[in-house]
Amino acid sequence: MNPDRSPRWWVRGRVGCAIGAGVFALCLWLQPSFAELRSPNPLVRIYLTRALVDDGTVAIDGPMARFGHLADRARRDNHYYCDKAPGISLLAVPLYGAMRLVAGPEQISNELLLDLARLLLCALPAAISLIWIDLWLLGLGVGVRRRAAAVAALGGGSIMLPYSLELFGHTPAAFFVTWCAYFALGGSRLDAADGPPRCARARALLAGLGAGLAVLTEYPTLFLVSVLLLAAWASAPRRLRFALWVACGGLVPAIAFALYHWCAFGGPFTTGYAFIEDPFFRSVHAQGFMGLAAPTIEAFFASFFSPARGVFFASPWLLAAPFGALLLWRRRRTTSIALLTAAIAYAFFTSSFRYWIGGWAIGQRHLTPIMPLAALAAGVALEAVHRGFGRWQRIGRPLLAALCAIGVLQIAGAALTMPTFAEEFENPFFELTLRLWRCGLFPHTLGSWIGLPSRAGILVPVLIELALVLVCLRSASLDWLPAAVDGTRRAGSAALIGIWFAIAPLCGQGSAASEHRFEWIVDTVWEPRDALPGKLPDPVKTLPYLKGQPPQTPAMLRHLARHLAASGESDRAAELIGQAILLQRRQP
Repeated sequence: MNPDRSPRWWVRGRVGCAIGAGVFALCLWLQPSFAELRSPNPLVRIYLTRALVDDGTVAIDGPMARFGHLADRARRDNHYYCDKAPGISLLAVPLYGAMRLVAGPEQISNELLLDLARLLLCALPAAISLIWIDLWLLGLGVGVRRRAAAVAALGGGSIMLPYSLELFGHTPAAFFVTWCAYFALGGSRLDAADGPPRCARARALLAGLGAGLAVLTEYPTLFLVSVLLLAAWASAPRRLRFALWVACGGLVPAIAFALYHWCAFGGPFTTGYAFIEDPFFRSVHAQGFMGLAAPTIEAFFASFFSPARGVFFASPWLLAAPFGALLLWRRRRTTSIALLTAAIAYAFFTSSFRYWIGGWAIGQRHLTPIMPLAALAAGVALEAVHRGFGRWQRIGRPLLAALCAIGVLQIAGAALTMPTFAEEFENPFFELTLRLWRCGLFPHTLGSWIGLPSRAGILVPVLIELALVLVCLRSASLDWLPAAVDGTRRAGSAALIGIWFAIAPLCGQGSAASEHRFEWIVDTVWEPRDALPGKLPDPVKTLPYLKGQPPQTPAMLRHLARHLAASGESDRAAELIGQAILLQRRQP
């Protein structure tokens, strides 16, 4: 029996299951913990979860008093609230509630809760998304090797991976968007055209539930799910019934959305952005509609093409996605229109957002929810090149395989060191990631729990990354070609990868700001601290920049004081230590 026709989804989706298991194992093994950063985006979500379970309120006053204040917060009527969408915090409530059955709140650290929450709410949904995309590509007639390359590029070579290592809302939002698209656009076996009416109802109900959970997790996904549901509604044979079942599916997330915002901010559609306390972020969201204004060329170019934040630079295989969406026009016009419209809507959103850089991030993090749909379109493009003849096949197959492998090498390589980039880096994959590899600096892993040093513990994720790269390169081969010709195609892909890594470092030159930020990360933030001192850069060379641009945090002031003391400027170092102490005391 052909396994691709098996009634069992785990047999038909075996490619997605295998790669999804590998990506989940990668997220499980890596434990990137940088306590000095106190990343506010994940922590404020955990604060809300603790407040709901421990204090029975949506106000995070209790957790802030116990664990310290964060920059990402909203303030209303002398109470503090989480300024993010509440979906992740609400989904983490059952997890934390179960932990509270066996331990008290003081015995459960934020680090442990963050690790478990990111595994269950980020890494596991990412793996399931890979299975759904594999099954959808199979339904579109894409061959096994092209499906494997597209799924490997999504799992290891897209910005979904780094946001599966931290408790941001982007990867869960991508999962819910995929959920909505999979059932709304007929990617599932619950096909309304061939199945009984109850299958059509189930598809609409599940699509509505996925759409509601997506918006509850990340507000901007409203653009995506609206486009997907509108396309599905337009092609539905019974539109009114479809709309009613979609509304029923989204009813529970909608009620949770309205109740939370009413309790926290006084209205069912009033978000925390209206009460942000931080002056900078308040000024950003005050522009236009919640920070959205007229799109700019700068934001568009930076979000898609720049070495610092561009998703095409980080994951060049995404360049094939628009062509794949266009190729679907003849066979699946509704899906093609939905993919293209969703891409345009999200490109407009990121180009209109005033704070498009997004803080510490890999790539344009706000584009993460659309990554699975882009991988679907890229898989269609891979299949089209595979079935072509002549020049397109000779050039296209090694090229697309190389682009997929480059994405895995860059994104997974960054995830194996530090899965977030500071704003000062102009070409972070080479200014930060490659330098950390050269210095032998790797984060905590699961092996650290059993006493393995960081350099030994990184072997497992390195092997997983190499396996994903080989899966991408394998898509360049053809079964009927002689072995010598087939090897030549793979060698061509390898040569293209070499050319990329020879040219890409030239895009964006290192600045004094990036030098300072790298040294600060190594000297102050990095965990574990077992690197060889001889391999670390000389900190004194960054002093001119540090003196001209004084840091604004106590940790950075202490960092500069240590460097000044080492260079003999003890008086200035003591002065900065005093400033750091005063600044620490003044913080709320």
